[in-house]
Amino acid sequence: MISLSLTIVVAMYSLLSLIIIIFLTCLACGAPWGEYSNGGAYPGIYPKRMRVVAIVQVFIVMLKCIIVATRAQLIFPDVYYASEFAIWIVLVIDFISAILNIITPSKWERIYWAPVAVSMILLSATVAELNYYVNIYKV
Repeated sequence: MISLSLTIVVAMYSLLSLIIIIFLTCLACGAPWGEYSNGGAYPGIYPKRMRVVAIVQVFIVMLKCIIVATRAQLIFPDVYYASEFAIWIVLVIDFISAILNIITPSKWERIYWAPVAVSMILLSATVAELNYYVNIYKV
């Protein structure tokens, strides 16, 4: 059943997004995990400007999650057609994130965040593609 499949995919994407949001919020609040992000450029506690960047990233991750859920027709049916374009922006962001997490100089980022980033691009691509086929073929 396509809608159940989309729901599961969105739930997985949302769970990974929640993990990222918690991590970024902890960084913004002063957790000493800087070597696990941004290529390990800020080991330990983030400087103040990077804490602001982490908060901005939280909002970007939340927006991506909303777009994916909207594209799967789980929320905000009034803006479903806007998600037709927005899902591709999510895919581009997820793709760039995956590449950066794979090539990062930070060993910890490659170990922990590269698999998450690759999973997220696969999940968002699945939503984009499954939803496309549902609309074209009315499965």
